Amino acid sequence: MKNKKEHSEHIAKHDQSGEHHNEKVVAENHNQENEDLKKKLEEKEKESTANYDKYLRAVAELDNYR
Repeated sequence: MKNKKEHSEHIAKHDQSGEHHNEKVVAENHNQENEDLKKKLEEKEKESTANYDKYLRAVAELDNYR
């Protein structure tokens, strides 16, 4: 009877460590995804700034033309 209990405890510990490993992998995936999204956001912010600058220059040129 003791062996079955020890075996059950071992299986339970193994399952918990597996769950912990899965949680760690999921957390790492989320961290990587967050980093990727931050990089994309920075790129889009730069693109937005450049487009706004182009817009302002075009408006100024049109105003100078008039």
